[in-house]
Amino acid sequence: MPTTAPDPSPAPVHVVAAVIRSPAGEILIARRPGHVREGGLWEFPGGKCEPDESAIDALRRELNEELGINIQSAMPLIQVRHHYDYLDLLLDVFVVERWHGEAHGREGQEVRWVSAAELGHYEFPAANRPIVLAASLPRWMPRITLRKSAIADVLEVMRHARGNGLRKIVVELASTVDPAAFLKELAARKVELDVADCSVVLDVHDAGAACDDVSPMTSSSVQMAVSFKRYLMPDAAENNQKFALLMVDSSNIEHAAEAFAQGALLTAPPRVMITDDVAALTEAVARGCSAIALNLPEPLATQADAWSETIREVDARVADVLNGCCQIPQHCS
Repeated sequence: MPTTAPDPSPAPVHVVAAVIRSPAGEILIARRPGHVREGGLWEFPGGKCEPDESAIDALRRELNEELGINIQSAMPLIQVRHHYDYLDLLLDVFVVERWHGEAHGREGQEVRWVSAAELGHYEFPAANRPIVLAASLPRWMPRITLRKSAIADVLEVMRHARGNGLRKIVVELASTVDPAAFLKELAARKVELDVADCSVVLDVHDAGAACDDVSPMTSSSVQMAVSFKRYLMPDAAENNQKFALLMVDSSNIEHAAEAFAQGALLTAPPRVMITDDVAALTEAVARGCSAIALNLPEPLATQADAWSETIREVDARVADVLNGCCQIPQHCS
């Protein structure tokens, strides 16, 4: 008797969403109607793609139907795969910063403009949660490596970054640095040096130990990250959900992109590409990364007079790169 092959898993429902950012930096969110699943929660505007409709065309249509605006440009931010008990979602998320019209709840839904920092005060569906973090990331962050417990170097970088308008830095902790001890000292001295409003992304090597030592201490001012090569290792798998960010080195971006395209993780945290060159932001966007972590040469990290010029140059180059990425829907492939 011939055997019948099992039915293939149904294709995920393809959905688009937008992080609509005003010139003042506020982000538009909408409340879901009370009569639908997860009613009353907040979400980023968007909806389902129609058959044979591209993601960018679906985004234009949905934002016009829901908010009464016509978008002029859109840039990929993050791609989320999420499994619910009742369906699988593939969510393409774009940043929209230019549009015609005044955004309003065209279908009677409540909408609000909130700051990126305020997003954490609202309750979102599970599939939207990676977007909350991705929306709060700057497009680039300075990154330094801490090879010993030299908290003074980190605080010096934070001070220079803050003085130049940057509020988030990435610190790679070498295996010789104890994450819990580092965080305790950082917390004790941030206020003392007037950098309390800066946040730190810890890029850790030992996933298991970092989760055990640091997770109880983390807050909105400290985010955990782990390198891609560690993220998929068996001994780190049970801790995956505890990491907010995934650091992808430019040398293994192809492998990372392929793994995510094949659904290696149903819900991916925002990915950040580690690089020495801001021009890599183009590739980062194309590969579904939300930002880049730009490695700083050690002399620059602690030289105040070099910061302003360097940051102006990087900001200008980032702006050029992002302008070139607009209206190009890219996916991991």
